[in-house]
Amino acid sequence: GVAFTAEGIDLRQHGIGTAIVVLNADVPSLAECLAYQLEPALGSLEFIRSYGQAVTRAGLSTAPLHLEFDTGMGRLGLPIAEAEAAVRLLQAHPQLEVRSVFTHLAAADEPEADAFTLGQLSDLQTAAAVVRRAFPAAGLHALHTAGILRFAGRAEAAGFDWVRLGIGLYGVSPVPELQSQLQEVGTLSTRISQIHSYAAGTSVGYGRAERLQRASRIATLPIGYADGLPRRLGNRKLSVLVRGEWAPVVGRICMDMLMIDVTDIASCTEGDEVVIIGQQGEHQQSVVAVAELAETIAYELLAGLSSRIRRVYQTE
Repeated sequence: GVAFTAEGIDLRQHGIGTAIVVLNADVPSLAECLAYQLEPALGSLEFIRSYGQAVTRAGLSTAPLHLEFDTGMGRLGLPIAEAEAAVRLLQAHPQLEVRSVFTHLAAADEPEADAFTLGQLSDLQTAAAVVRRAFPAAGLHALHTAGILRFAGRAEAAGFDWVRLGIGLYGVSPVPELQSQLQEVGTLSTRISQIHSYAAGTSVGYGRAERLQRASRIATLPIGYADGLPRRLGNRKLSVLVRGEWAPVVGRICMDMLMIDVTDIASCTEGDEVVIIGQQGEHQQSVVAVAELAETIAYELLAGLSSRIRRVYQTE
């Protein structure tokens, strides 16, 4: 699953051959979806009509799609009342194959909204019953990470057979009280570029935002807000791990760099690994904790890590 057609094309160009669902495709990108064998999610009668026309122009004998219904998110999707009309449109283009019917849950992580969430699931079942009369093989899904954690049993009993695991892939729970069921994975790390010794009273960084209260050793790290580390974490709001010890960020975070106070970590040297998110020694820095310091959510922090950060994938 990807958000946009361009992301699906990028995966194809890098050798990914499995089915790829484009959750936020648009009409101008439909020809590319077909050319790269991507499967768009369609959420309006006009979109279905446009897709059918694009498939006809491309001369394809079959074209998969996913049908989205809006059951309360107020974002994308067909109204439940248009299920019959959608099926008639789909049947007017015999090449079209409905792979799945789905919706997006608005508040599955909030127990006080459980009646609303169950209503969303029920409404989707109503729409799916209409669609499946014409396309009996269509999958049915609504659960994201919070939904999986809290509604898996109900959804399975109701015949839902797919899930869309998002932030749970990183071991992060959008339901704080269920975080103990998951283990965070992934480390954001860098290395010390330089270490300088400065006298008390020396200012550090842009705007002279911080002046050292004592003689200090200040290390510079090659990571900044252009890499996705929020600027608001500067001025000792965030601490990072060096040789298993905590070192606070000094001054404002720069575009490509930041400075940390390593005065109390006498053994550290240039080239040492610094862990911003993850575990080092006996300590662990949770992505959730860093997001809270930045006054945001783990989703935004993880999604904001820029493409220039090198990814290293490991498996056990």
